[in-house]
Amino acid sequence: MIQDPASTGKASTTEAAKPKHDTVKVYQRLRPFMAGKRKRAVIALVASAVSVAGLLGVVQSVRVLVDKTFTSLDAMALSHALSIFLIFVSLMAAGTYFRTLNFKMLGEEIVMAIRQRVYAHVLKLDGHFFQKHRMGDITSRLTADIAVLQHGLDVSLPIGLRGFFQALGGASLMILTSWHLSVVILAVVLGVMVVAIAFGRYVRRYGRLMQQQIAESAAQVTESLNGIRVVQAFNQEAQETAKFNATMGEQLKLAQRYNQARGLFFAFATVCVFGAVAAVLWVGGLAVEAERISTGELTAFLMYSLIAALGIGSLVEVFSSLQTAAGAAERLFSLLDEKPALTAPEHTKLLPKRDNGRSIAFDEVEFA
Repeated sequence: MIQDPASTGKASTTEAAKPKHDTVKVYQRLRPFMAGKRKRAVIALVASAVSVAGLLGVVQSVRVLVDKTFTSLDAMALSHALSIFLIFVSLMAAGTYFRTLNFKMLGEEIVMAIRQRVYAHVLKLDGHFFQKHRMGDITSRLTADIAVLQHGLDVSLPIGLRGFFQALGGASLMILTSWHLSVVILAVVLGVMVVAIAFGRYVRRYGRLMQQQIAESAAQVTESLNGIRVVQAFNQEAQETAKFNATMGEQLKLAQRYNQARGLFFAFATVCVFGAVAAVLWVGGLAVEAERISTGELTAFLMYSLIAALGIGSLVEVFSSLQTAAGAAERLFSLLDEKPALTAPEHTKLLPKRDNGRSIAFDEVEFA
């Protein structure tokens, strides 16, 4: 049975005390780190659109092959159609290359800037902050949380944009090919999207809790290994192992509920998608028999619907991944929001000079 993460143990209590942020607002805080990278972002965006346009062009070439070439068996028409097919394939390959390159580098550059900013800020915090926070938790934010955020930026985000263009382009060409078949697909898509939104919110809560458990285990490992002499001197090996195993057990329970929810959702989506395909085949087959559409148009429609379905499916997957990355970003930005109790003045003043013959000087002072 899937439980709400608000009812799961110690980690949820810790996270409940933290302010919850809207996902959009969390990602808006990345804008300062994109300074000077807009050109690369535009190239990546255009390349995503070009690669999907090439894919849709390939499908259109297949429609021409089925309708005109295979029926007439004209060698010249076949060569012409295959030439267009290869042109669209080349366009898709070029778009894929530039999309992958620029999104990967964009993610690397943004994450590097965040890591540098957070690390420099943490070094300026006072001792009271380090008394409140465990070293393992801080280290986990600079390593594990950064890795989750980077995966969201250079893997999930480009897949999501490609899925958006696939869904938009595929749906548009589906409507142009056969609007009455598109109604069947649209009804399924709306149902899946409603469930996906609720699922994404659920995943984000679990993503925060799982990252908190990872940080907790990292803190335990750091503290026990840093104080290994004390642990061994007081014969606390068994107790430390039991504490670590308990934390791992909580993490496994969270992962089980998280993956159970994912499995149920994708099972639901699979039934909906293939049910829609069966309905399209039935309605489309009757339309071909009545000569309202051609065999090539039905083939193209099925391929467009598959492209749109894959795009929507990737959007659902990416939505959950970006929610998890948003939870990791919250933990990183919470470090940037920390203010030191003691701060250096913006403008320092020199002590006034006195002409009384007395002065203080450092003579032969060395520091190790």
